[in-house]
Amino acid sequence: MNKVILVDDEVFARQGLGNLIDWEQCGFTICGEAGNGEEALQLIELNAPNLVLTDIRMPEMDGLKLIQKVRENGNDKIKFIIVSGYNDFKYAQQAIKFGVHDFILKPIDEEELVKALNNLNEQIEKEKQLQYKQKAIMADTILKQLQLGELSSENADELSMLCNLAKSELFYYLIVEVNGILEYASDEQNGVGFAHIGDNIGKAVTEACGGNEQIYGNEQKKGVYGFLLPFRCLLQWENDPEKFAEGVFARLDGKIADRTRMYIGQLASGAENVGHAYRTANEAMRYKYAYPEFKLYQYDKLQSLSLTFAEIARDKIAVLLEQIEEHNEEALHVTIDNVFLEFQNKHVAYEAIKDSITEMVFHVIRAIGAMRGDKNDLLTLKPLMQWTLYPITLTELKSLFANFILESSRLIAKLRKANTISEISRVKSYIETHYYETISLKSISKKFYMNPVYMGQLFKKTFGVYFNDFLLHVRIQKAKELLRQTELRVYEIAESVGFSNADYFVYQFVKVEHCTPTEYRNALLQK
Repeated sequence: MNKVILVDDEVFARQGLGNLIDWEQCGFTICGEAGNGEEALQLIELNAPNLVLTDIRMPEMDGLKLIQKVRENGNDKIKFIIVSGYNDFKYAQQAIKFGVHDFILKPIDEEELVKALNNLNEQIEKEKQLQYKQKAIMADTILKQLQLGELSSENADELSMLCNLAKSELFYYLIVEVNGILEYASDEQNGVGFAHIGDNIGKAVTEACGGNEQIYGNEQKKGVYGFLLPFRCLLQWENDPEKFAEGVFARLDGKIADRTRMYIGQLASGAENVGHAYRTANEAMRYKYAYPEFKLYQYDKLQSLSLTFAEIARDKIAVLLEQIEEHNEEALHVTIDNVFLEFQNKHVAYEAIKDSITEMVFHVIRAIGAMRGDKNDLLTLKPLMQWTLYPITLTELKSLFANFILESSRLIAKLRKANTISEISRVKSYIETHYYETISLKSISKKFYMNPVYMGQLFKKTFGVYFNDFLLHVRIQKAKELLRQTELRVYEIAESVGFSNADYFVYQFVKVEHCTPTEYRNALLQK
């Protein structure tokens, strides 16, 4: 409600004005009454009203003099409405000069006054919003400098002023984090939009502080909001940060509250310690995955809890890579469960988990590259690489990581199949170009670093014919070509296509073509 002071030297006039309309319906509440300008000045200084509704002619100090005094004192934000029984142009001129909002003649018309108050209420609200936006922008700029470690003493003082902190007043730095709201997730998937989240967080923190003052904050990154929190905001919560946090959670939308975590740094005093309050709040975030069951992380209470900075053991990475290459999804699920259970049981710090995930991803990508695969084929790679940009819970991180590992395993299996087909195709091409050499399944499998039995099976599966039958087919086709195009003797042709024994060549030729090489050539000559 906007506050209003009624000033008139007639008591009944003030009472009548107070009862004439529904002030609250118009957005105002009467915070004081005065019989002259001198009394009104004192009330204005004491109550800081948004509006003063004053008569002109009063003893000691009239209404116009009152307005002039207020303006001379540098207060140009208070609105004035003059109510007078004198329709004098000179009064109106002076009223305009002093920036009076309206001039209403007695007897007061109720409808006219209500209209004036409604218009004024709308104007005041717009000015409040503009003032809040300007202050919010200033606070946001200063808090960003704080996050970059560039906060000067002047900026610290300015931030204290914006947050209405006295010189040595105690305060916390508060971080409110909403998990699971990723940039690549649509509103249908995450259920809420970023703009709505920020508004809801700011409103909840302000209301938990009593709603009498605006608590400025800024968005550190998507889903993470920082606030300079005066200690006085905790008075109604028995100076207990946990109870204050419960008050904030209770004021959040259900979807947001379930995903929200809060971090409170060490209690600080004075603008020069804003940086310390900020750093300790961020240090509290280290415990997020070590103790995922918490909803509030208080720096002071966390210091007695264990925290491990060791990364995941190399042997576990080796096991994971082996299971990926073997495409053993059942075993992979077990290993991933064990890795994340170890993170939790050993109370591993956020940055150590970050380094472990990065190292495992690096090894997987390298394995894909070794098989001539493209890491960009992995749809789950980008979300996993960007997980530190947006707050997520340990469970959500595990899900992202598992999706990446399983997709990588499937890609490697696909690459192995493609590479195997490619390799057996190279074997086929080699036979077609080296058919005249001494070739056997054993010799060629050695050349291509493959097991001879496996190569024979793969060749039959891929091309529908056994290795030796294909080699014979190629040699006979080349022999027929020579019989058609040259005058070479049969034994010379046999040697040219890889047969060291001419009789054996004839035997194989008859077996395939049902005639001897000489009969095949003579039949061509007769035609």
